[in-house]
Amino acid sequence: MSLSTSGSSAKPRVAIFGGGVGGLSVAQELLERGFSVTVYEKSHWGGKVRGMPVPGSGTDGREDLPGQHGFHFFPGFYKNLPDTMKRIPSLSGKSVFEHIVEGDAELLARQSDPSTKIPAAFKFSIEWLLEALHAFRVLMYKIPPAEMAFFIGRALAFLGSCRERRITEFDEVSWWDFVEAERMSPEYQRLIGSLPSLALIAVRPEEASTRTLGDAMIQMFSYGFFPGRTIDRLLDGPEQMLWVEPWVAQLVKLGGDLRMPATLVSLECDGRRITAAMVEEGGTLSRIEADYYVCALPLNVAVHKLTPEIRRAAPSLARIGELVTGWMNGVQLFLNRQLPLVRGHVGYADSPWALTSVSQAQFWPDFNWSAYGNGDSAEAFSVIISDWNTKGVLFHKPANKCNPQEIYEEVLAQLNASLASHGEAIRPEDVQSFFIDPDITFPRGPERKDQNLESLFITTCGAWTSRPQAKTEIPNLVMASEWMQHCMDFASAEGTNQVAREAANAILDAANSPTKRCRVYKTKQPLLSLPLRALDAVLYRCGLPALGCWGFTRCTPPPRVL
Repeated sequence: MSLSTSGSSAKPRVAIFGGGVGGLSVAQELLERGFSVTVYEKSHWGGKVRGMPVPGSGTDGREDLPGQHGFHFFPGFYKNLPDTMKRIPSLSGKSVFEHIVEGDAELLARQSDPSTKIPAAFKFSIEWLLEALHAFRVLMYKIPPAEMAFFIGRALAFLGSCRERRITEFDEVSWWDFVEAERMSPEYQRLIGSLPSLALIAVRPEEASTRTLGDAMIQMFSYGFFPGRTIDRLLDGPEQMLWVEPWVAQLVKLGGDLRMPATLVSLECDGRRITAAMVEEGGTLSRIEADYYVCALPLNVAVHKLTPEIRRAAPSLARIGELVTGWMNGVQLFLNRQLPLVRGHVGYADSPWALTSVSQAQFWPDFNWSAYGNGDSAEAFSVIISDWNTKGVLFHKPANKCNPQEIYEEVLAQLNASLASHGEAIRPEDVQSFFIDPDITFPRGPERKDQNLESLFITTCGAWTSRPQAKTEIPNLVMASEWMQHCMDFASAEGTNQVAREAANAILDAANSPTKRCRVYKTKQPLLSLPLRALDAVLYRCGLPALGCWGFTRCTPPPRVL
């Protein structure tokens, strides 16, 4: 099937550029509603949730080992993405969502202090209460009580703030400034000032938006300390096999035309509408015409495709050049033994590269390790590097200036420095092989600096007003990527899926489609905070600071019109 203006068709034609979560989600919603959809992808389906075979790792007829862009988890407060996953049949006959399993706890591993296991879900038991209290005591024992009380006051101030204040005030304040980390103890700076922003949204605390991080922490705590909810959920096998490949197959079954490799070269705009797109496929340049166009490209690509002419026609796109990207990419260590440190994720609080990890094998009960690699691997110890700009401990270079071997050795050294307090270590002889996300490229030369082919949008201070919504002022152009405005706010598959649903609804509205609109789930605030938020709305309209922020002038700029 080809998108073209020749002939007649009762189906509205939609051209989607980008085959990540955003593009595939829009395609699914519109195909299910009878639209004619073509998706153009340059290099790989799945975007940042994809996996890939480790080249050359399979021997004696075995499959290559499963590599990753980085591990993924699906917190209980994800609603949009799970709804989509429920409508994707997997190869096992179950839906993709039915392959999601829950973790039990998170481990905070530290170098000079005891490691701490934090429950991932609330339970009505004395054991859970004792475990939670022990985790809190161990985490906070070096933070002076006065500093802890100050942070609790700031956290309550944010929890009780109204939406308008969060957007116009707290979005302009860095997390580091909001919690006043500069004047606090080193332990406060490490655990409260730095760790949340690096681990959750891969942003330095001096740059991270207080609104973004505060909203994320509310959702994490709401689902970690309330009955029937959980923070940690993962797929019970490699994402590529269980999710991405079945998703692509389902879209084809629904009648979608999925083209790869196909690169968007340019969009044509007459000042009011998109009139065509130039696409390169197999060295051939084609002019593609459709009724509606979806830009589901990552920020670093989209900023070059959305020309000044398009931005003049759609003023909501005018400031996208101000948005910032960062790096959050994975390294897999394939071990000859399982290493289930905790049934959940591990954060390494003292690691210069802000490492997090998950031991995958314990969650993959049906994965036949003997059929992959050399047949002797037993664990995919998946690590994410969130800070590529801080010097390491071995070579005293940031990750983005290290070669692959140096990255591996640095990661191993930083992991072991923290795992020692947990009574564990990954020995060199345990590691059968390692694999670095192929989006990281390693140019040669004395002044070499690594490149990232698919960087991540990061929510820095003040970014909200520069981010467009899914619907633009151009009636036949919609956006569907992680860097749009959405409730989850930070870059995530859930936020991208939400935007994709809004993009699909915009097309359904523009086409006057009689079909049911996509349901869009929004994050919820704790009910107990409702009175505080109502009071703060009054204070905000009176030009007064939030409760708990008196005297903190950086929280109280003049209110702006939303």
